[in-house]
Amino acid sequence: MPECQCENAGWCDLFKKEMTYDPPNWQWCKSLSEDQRRDYFNKMDSTVRVLKKAPDETKADIVNFFDILPEKKSKYAVCVIPANDSAMELLDITRSGVKKYAEKCGADYIELSGDQNPNWPMSNKYRLNRVAKAYDKTLYLDCDIVVKDDAPNIFELTPDDKISAYDEYEIFKQRNDTGWIRKQQESIFLTTLDSFPEEIKEEYVKNGEFITESMINGGVLVVPNALADYYKQPSSPYTKFWCFDQHLLTLELPEEKFNNLTHKFNCEYEGKYFWYFTHDSYFIHLNGLNNKPEYRKYVLNQFSLGDFTLNKEEQYNNTKFHFENLKKVNLVSKNLDYDTDFFVKNKIGIFFNNLMPGGALTWLNDFVSFYKDDITGIVAVEDVPEYNDVTCGLKRGFTIDHMHELYEKSDIIIYWIYWIHSMPIPDFWLLNPKNKKIIFISHGSLRVSVIDDILKFFKPDKFVCVDEHVVKKHNGIHIPPIIKEKDITRNPIRKNVLWHHRLETNKGLSILLDIIEAMPDYTFHIAGNWIPSICTQEIINSVETRMLSPDISNVFFYGLLEDMSDLFSMCSLSLSTSLDESFGISIAESIANGIPSVSSSAGVGKYSDKIIPYEAHYSEWVKEIRICDQSIKEAKNKSFIKDNYSSDHFKQSWDNVLWS
Repeated sequence: MPECQCENAGWCDLFKKEMTYDPPNWQWCKSLSEDQRRDYFNKMDSTVRVLKKAPDETKADIVNFFDILPEKKSKYAVCVIPANDSAMELLDITRSGVKKYAEKCGADYIELSGDQNPNWPMSNKYRLNRVAKAYDKTLYLDCDIVVKDDAPNIFELTPDDKISAYDEYEIFKQRNDTGWIRKQQESIFLTTLDSFPEEIKEEYVKNGEFITESMINGGVLVVPNALADYYKQPSSPYTKFWCFDQHLLTLELPEEKFNNLTHKFNCEYEGKYFWYFTHDSYFIHLNGLNNKPEYRKYVLNQFSLGDFTLNKEEQYNNTKFHFENLKKVNLVSKNLDYDTDFFVKNKIGIFFNNLMPGGALTWLNDFVSFYKDDITGIVAVEDVPEYNDVTCGLKRGFTIDHMHELYEKSDIIIYWIYWIHSMPIPDFWLLNPKNKKIIFISHGSLRVSVIDDILKFFKPDKFVCVDEHVVKKHNGIHIPPIIKEKDITRNPIRKNVLWHHRLETNKGLSILLDIIEAMPDYTFHIAGNWIPSICTQEIINSVETRMLSPDISNVFFYGLLEDMSDLFSMCSLSLSTSLDESFGISIAESIANGIPSVSSSAGVGKYSDKIIPYEAHYSEWVKEIRICDQSIKEAKNKSFIKDNYSSDHFKQSWDNVLWS
């Protein structure tokens, strides 16, 4: 409130206290500016704010919340309340998307920070009441909610005479975990029984037993002005249940004044089908992760960058890597002022993790096709004996001595590294004693958390990546691989499905095997690298018995193919079951050559003709494969892929990185 509204001494609705004739009094308050009035309130002792002290530590104090709202410019508001440091850390990740959404909806963005009730910080959510009373309709969002760019205007989609929220009771019912809900709601019901109308009492008590089948989640609330007081602080101290506000709202709000939102406006991590529903949801809610704060922030960061790829806790735990580990690597020193003759001095030296077939090697071959004459050589720092003969047409070294020589004889050093093992590595990786131009390349996705730490390790001059979301996070340079249309004539034969990936877990092998078994009338052409030595015994057994066995009549396995032309020409559909892709060369090549595709949304899979949500049952894949095969003749995004991933773009982008 910009100025004092009191006509005389007495109770002040703003300060929620008596303003007497003795200073600080109402006349003194009238003389203050808005900033001075705010400063005065903030300096007040916290005990002054307590209207009713809780009788013991199990209950929350009733406080006189105080917020001065910004100038009202809209009839709608989007409100967030980061009351403590942990909430502010989450909002620092999600704020940009929430503010962007508020602007899109023509709503005021209101952020109420600070903890006004240290006795029970959760009670700060009741500060929403003041906002809801000031606007025609208010959207409240928890700080751990990411709003997608394509989210529609919720103010237009929700009724003006009902509170809109998501009833999450079914989520806990699916987990057989509703006992705590009934117990806590019954406790609240009994302690506040006198405040409930008779019809509410009758609704919850049947034959002397308390019954409930509802639990409104308070993470997303759309509150019309007329219903604001259904969400306000109780008049007396109340039990410190984490979900007290949700329970009380559930109990007090009449059914006819409640509009149940779908998962699209509150896709809860608590839910059994969270990853499945992220596909078509607008508000993604990372709730239920208070005891896993780092994982929650990690996924929120991913989502806030527009990447909604599957990233379960076990994936995160398996890829975690910390900068401290890099300090423990075995650094090998060597005098660089020497002359050896394995490499010939040139411009570019490349250090590559390994030269196994896959998307990274394809990307490297694209690079070599343009810059071979400028490359001193390459060293693969990880020994994979099966591929020691892979050179990409370059001089290839193997030893620590070769690494030192390559560094010495190159002007530009490219680290194409996605993991640093415990093996000995040259100290110049960390020190760069000759001050070479350093370029770090990542073909990993946001789920490869080692990227953050390797950037700290190499301190590159330029960072190039294939994943468009990694570019946003690290302010990198996006250079995707070249995707070409082959010189072929398509003569597709229906019911012939192409799957061309490396055979490993994160390519969705498990779901692929289920699909193959469920579609005996279809023929599956599997073209990809199969390296049993890097797979678990469980995967090896599954592939050998369910795909490669002579008893399986609807599978042709080709291994790694240099030329896919015949399969591109013959197959009527391309399938990608991959769980994670930084790009997805396989599916991109299929689309560029006009083959209709069914895929997850990982990487360029989002441009497929049919997109299957993560963790979908194999029967859903089967259904969409049949529909796509019968109804779609050519990939709808063929031109887009060819135009956006061209050799001209690749060459121009790399010229800028290397020579500018």
